[in-house]
Amino acid sequence: MMSEQEEFYIDSLIAKYIVGEISPSEEKELKEWCALSEENQKVLDDELLIFQKQI
Repeated sequence: MMSEQEEFYIDSLIAKYIVGEISPSEEKELKEWCALSEENQKVLDDELLIFQKQI
């Protein structure tokens, strides 16, 4: 389980990823986090889907 601070950090990485403002090192971190579990990957996929529905 992530701490609130870790969750906020991952959320900020996801937001940067979605809008294309993520740095290469941050993207590597995000991809590593996604690789840790299917649930993590689902969080990213769900956020992308929500964003795509809004544009």
